[in-house]
Amino acid sequence: MLEKIKRTLFYADVDKDAYKALRNKIEQSNIVTMTIFSLVAFILTTIMTLLYVFVIRAMSEAWVVFIFGVFGSLLIFVLSVMCRTYPKLSYFTVYLAITLFMMYGILMGTLCRPTDVTVTFMVLMAFMPLLFVDRPIRLIGTLVFFISVFLIAACNTKEGRVLVADISNAVMFGALAIISVVIIVRVKIHGFLLEYRLQHMSEMDQLTGLHNRNSYEWHFNEYPLRCQTGLGCVYIDVNGLHELNDAEGHKAGDLMLQTIASYVRQIFGGRDTYRIGGDEFLAYVVDWETTTIVEKAQQLQGMVSDAGYRVAIGCAYRPVEFLDMNALTMEAERVMYRDKDEYYRVSGKKRRGA
Repeated sequence: MLEKIKRTLFYADVDKDAYKALRNKIEQSNIVTMTIFSLVAFILTTIMTLLYVFVIRAMSEAWVVFIFGVFGSLLIFVLSVMCRTYPKLSYFTVYLAITLFMMYGILMGTLCRPTDVTVTFMVLMAFMPLLFVDRPIRLIGTLVFFISVFLIAACNTKEGRVLVADISNAVMFGALAIISVVIIVRVKIHGFLLEYRLQHMSEMDQLTGLHNRNSYEWHFNEYPLRCQTGLGCVYIDVNGLHELNDAEGHKAGDLMLQTIASYVRQIFGGRDTYRIGGDEFLAYVVDWETTTIVEKAQQLQGMVSDAGYRVAIGCAYRPVEFLDMNALTMEAERVMYRDKDEYYRVSGKKRRGA
């Protein structure tokens, strides 16, 4: 029971590794929410400030608080735009946004309207934490802190029935907000997890764990945008897969592919390595030296040979100013086929279908 509560409060009722895998999705969701919310808040507080200055013509505490809201929402908007370049900044910006708008609600309800029942803070307290996604325990702690700040401010600025109403409302709506945070964040996290798993299944080869043909085609045109100096392509074809399947069965062939894929991932990383066919693998390497690409390809060939298997490998490189993805990949494939022809010529084995 305690473990269940801990997992709910810290990871929204998913396991720790799954929550970490969703970090980028959580950051992007918060950035979009902050951008929209802060822009709307900036527009509304600006309108209210102009009304106070030019229509009501009142230089009261409310006018000062509206100014605070204008500059606070503008600051959050600027930071949310910066978060698109620096996503790690999003968590700081989330809690800064909650802090600014909660303080706006507290000031509006206590300093500006000490004789009225507070509305603004109650509304912000009820829905503000629900806008964002983070560990429930953090959002709950933030809520409890600002409810406490409000109660202290209310006790120092209000009295009588208004004070009693504000205290009871803060406690009641605060409890509902805490429960809502746990429920809503859990629902959002489980939705993100389902989306992540579906995307993972659509982009990953289930046998080898490398990216599949779909992922290869989706990301094919992105590589020129990522390069500073040039791009290398390593095209890999497994020799003898069909013969192994015929002789020892498909389990032996699957083991062969899994072993070779693990070496490909080990040498070239998991981000840009693909299984593009039954016995074909491909790796793109961004901004590597040509000598390094050849050395790594030779290292791969040696590791595969030590495991008792054989692969044909073709390498190609293009500097960024002359980069043509189709030409680069076709060149690597041609080199691979030359290597494959040489293997069958030297080994004396007959290629399947020849």
